[in-house]
Amino acid sequence: MTDAPDLVTERPLNAETPRSALAERRTPNGAFFVRDHFDRPRLNHETYVLAVTGCVERMKGWTLPQLAKLPQHKVESVMECAGNSRTRMVPKPGGVPWGDRAVACALWEGPALRDVLRPAGLQPEGIEVLGRGADLGIEGGRPMHFERSIPTPMALGDGPILALRMNGEPLPETHGAPVRLLVPGWYGVASVKWLTELRLLDRPFTGYFQKERYVWDDGSVVGLMRPKSLILQPAEGAHVPAGLVQVHGKAWGGEGGIASVEVRLDDGPWQEAQVRDESGPFGWCAWSHSVQLSHGTHALTARARDAKGTAQPLEAVVNKHGYGYNTAPSVRVVAGR
Repeated sequence: MTDAPDLVTERPLNAETPRSALAERRTPNGAFFVRDHFDRPRLNHETYVLAVTGCVERMKGWTLPQLAKLPQHKVESVMECAGNSRTRMVPKPGGVPWGDRAVACALWEGPALRDVLRPAGLQPEGIEVLGRGADLGIEGGRPMHFERSIPTPMALGDGPILALRMNGEPLPETHGAPVRLLVPGWYGVASVKWLTELRLLDRPFTGYFQKERYVWDDGSVVGLMRPKSLILQPAEGAHVPAGLVQVHGKAWGGEGGIASVEVRLDDGPWQEAQVRDESGPFGWCAWSHSVQLSHGTHALTARARDAKGTAQPLEAVVNKHGYGYNTAPSVRVVAGR
């Protein structure tokens, strides 16, 4: 039986993937972490219509049966909250107090975003595509829907889909049913849940979740995931037999996916781990490496590097909103009899 996500906040619901599920290639739907910004909406699947509006030749509405008849694409992709590992930052920023498990990987399926946009006839001035969710709440003292935009060239390219299915099953309500925008390679904030409208914009979107939150300290928008790794075994503080010990974990993110993972024992040299990539450029990869431990306490550190050559930093990552923490992880273990 799959463990349920570990509760972080009750309302809105935020919960982390249980540690027991992180080793799997695809995270079971019932264990997948949950990130809600507002109370969960209730949408009628029979009357549902996805509206395409804005700078288009004609307004277009898509029902679920119409979306299901379009060519369906499968994308195996990691979903990571931009605030994952926020509690590791010093001083600790405000926001949901995530540990390291606001991340998971699934096989998503649905029509390409471009196949829904093109029939509406995009106008040349369209520079961004805004996704609006049905979830509604108060932020900054004013009511608003959850909304985020992506550049139009990205929306019309390979990758983004309208997810109708997750791990071979109908998309769960918890994860945005009936339709979720999926933007692989980007932090989860771009993958708007309970999608009800796609709006073509002729100027950059300046909404709350685009300009006041989910931005870096320089004001630029939080987008692509940074390369990151997790050490799954041994766990922090574990007591292990002295001798040959296998270290293993997961790595994901960065441009073009993960190219390599290195492991370091104490202050010794970095050694390349064995990487098993089964999930493609947007999924995560499993890695493993064996180290020889003498009796005593040791530090094990892992560092992932993406296809562009960007490696996880060794120094602490800090910013005012607590986004994108990807400092190379380290665990301390005790080796003995």
